[in-house]
Amino acid sequence: MLLRLLRVTRSLTVLLVLTGLCGFVSAATVFAAAPTISSEGRFVWDPELHVPRAERIFPDPHEPRRVWVATARGVMETRDEGGTWDPLPNTGPDQLGRVSDVLFAPLRPQLAFLASRERGIFRTMDGGKTWQDVGTPASGVKSLQVLRLACDANDRRSRIFYATHGDGATGISKTVDGGNTWFSIGEHFFAHEILLEAKEVLVSAHPRDEEDIWGIYHSLDSGETWAEIVRDVRPSAAGLNRIRYGGVWFGILKGRLLHRPHVVKSEIFPDWQQAGPPKNAQWTSIFGAFGKNTDDDVLYAYDPRQYGLIASRDDFETWWPENTGLFDGPLVKEGANVCASADGKVLYASINGQLYVGRSSAADGPVIASFAITPNVVKWAKDGQIQFTAKVLPFDKDPKSKIKLVQANLSALRGPGDFTLFDDGKHNDGAADDGVFSGTFAMGRDFPAQGQDRRLSIPGEIMVQVHARDDRNRLAADVVPLHILPKPESFVYWDGETVRWGGKLAEGYRSAYSQKYDDRNGIVDDVEAEARTGKRCLHVYSARGPWVSGWGSSMIPGRNFTDMDYVSFWIKGQVASRRDVRVMLSDSPGGGYEAHVSKGVWLIKEGYLQELRTDYQQVRIPIAKFLKKTEFLLDVCGGIAFGGDDPQGHNFYVDDICIEVEGSLNPAPPPPPK
Repeated sequence: MLLRLLRVTRSLTVLLVLTGLCGFVSAATVFAAAPTISSEGRFVWDPELHVPRAERIFPDPHEPRRVWVATARGVMETRDEGGTWDPLPNTGPDQLGRVSDVLFAPLRPQLAFLASRERGIFRTMDGGKTWQDVGTPASGVKSLQVLRLACDANDRRSRIFYATHGDGATGISKTVDGGNTWFSIGEHFFAHEILLEAKEVLVSAHPRDEEDIWGIYHSLDSGETWAEIVRDVRPSAAGLNRIRYGGVWFGILKGRLLHRPHVVKSEIFPDWQQAGPPKNAQWTSIFGAFGKNTDDDVLYAYDPRQYGLIASRDDFETWWPENTGLFDGPLVKEGANVCASADGKVLYASINGQLYVGRSSAADGPVIASFAITPNVVKWAKDGQIQFTAKVLPFDKDPKSKIKLVQANLSALRGPGDFTLFDDGKHNDGAADDGVFSGTFAMGRDFPAQGQDRRLSIPGEIMVQVHARDDRNRLAADVVPLHILPKPESFVYWDGETVRWGGKLAEGYRSAYSQKYDDRNGIVDDVEAEARTGKRCLHVYSARGPWVSGWGSSMIPGRNFTDMDYVSFWIKGQVASRRDVRVMLSDSPGGGYEAHVSKGVWLIKEGYLQELRTDYQQVRIPIAKFLKKTEFLLDVCGGIAFGGDDPQGHNFYVDDICIEVEGSLNPAPPPPPK
């Protein structure tokens, strides 16, 4: 296989094949030169005979040793990198149909969604022990044929998910309540592959009335509006870099790899580029994975019939094959796919119903049989406790050797780089000298600011490494992912004294899409009068209605409210009135993104106030009330807005705006609305 690829590459290195990429929306597309092949290759593949009739493979992002494989008989699970396999209960074709995709919620380890080719969407909240049928036409899903699933990684409550239906139905099904109800977006095309990267949703699709005209579409407002950004290409696979943000990849059917380079703080997306082998291929899988360490960003692409699995560290300017022991060639049937475990140590492939497992040869030394972090999703707070546990065995060719030292590198947590784990029976490690090493680390609040061009950051995902040394100074190492999130805590959003920021959104660089702030009809001012506490409050005034205006920061990216529960504030009128007030949140995505307002909440109509009085009353509104199907982004909130329909306008004051979490409300909430 390697010799064949070398011959193909040498004969084609001077060619540029532009097949299938004739029309781009961008003004000046840059086409990459043909890459070169390198001699690196570290994986050896073996068939796994205990998993018959394998179809698709889904690694758990929280537990690197755990992988699900969809088979013709149901879902099989390994928790030891393919050492043993067990069937997941109630996942047979009679219960779930044929599985097309599985999505593990990135911030809730026990939550996962399963897409069926003919039975809709299923949800498990206990790691696969039980399943609920949540995605049917009755709940709003557009079709029972579901092809791909995707989620918003910035959603800390795991409420926002997307599902494509291939040619089963136009549109994309979306939920904003964790899968209980669904609605449809993008009704004018049939969507297949889907990616979410930062605030952007990308899909491969073809229009409803033009089955042969394929392209790549994207939305910058959560699916409300769509634009075709690459035309006349038919993507057959899609993927992202593992470490760097912004690197978006599509594999073009009978074409090359298509790449949009990664961007940091840019208002203009760069041009798409061709990459990878110069000869046209049939790509079925693209994915990023860790290489030799957690700074090694390796990208893989799989063409089952010609190139097999190839890998690159430089966006396929150079690449190498990883096909030792892997079946490839013209006899591979449709549906072959490849993926990597969460730590990149093990690769899995499904080819013609046969499951293959690719492993790199281990260096001589101790064997780290397992490494776990409890909990593996942490909401940090001072003195929060994390336990690290590793099962370490002697080198199998030297069973009499002793494990001398086991340490975890906690520098990403502002901890020691050599945090020692013990096997003495005194650190929740079981019995002494049983090979289980453990230690507990107390977290603090102070975390380093990390670059926005990397996925490994706090808040977010980091990788924790453990290394073991034996009495012969032989080493072994392993890594596991750890998700670190802020612990939700109530805070003052604006009070005019201790927290004072922002300006009139009517005068901001951007305004609310489809509902422009208009300071002719409504205005919000920071005034030194009529305050509830301190000296300052917000004065909201409108001469006539309908009107809408707001206060916030339209130029700076906002704050993530997805894990908060309430917006509270105090309000009073200049005169008593039953003229209703509508309250909204405003997002502030920053860069070149348009700002949007949330769904509006009416204070009197919805029972939060009986009337607007001349003394201050507190209002507390659940943040879930502001959620909107599209446009508004709860993870980048940058202000608060007010509006009304009364033709006589409004005149009132607002003070002490707080964002609150259940259990830490201050002061006690008012009676709930009737």
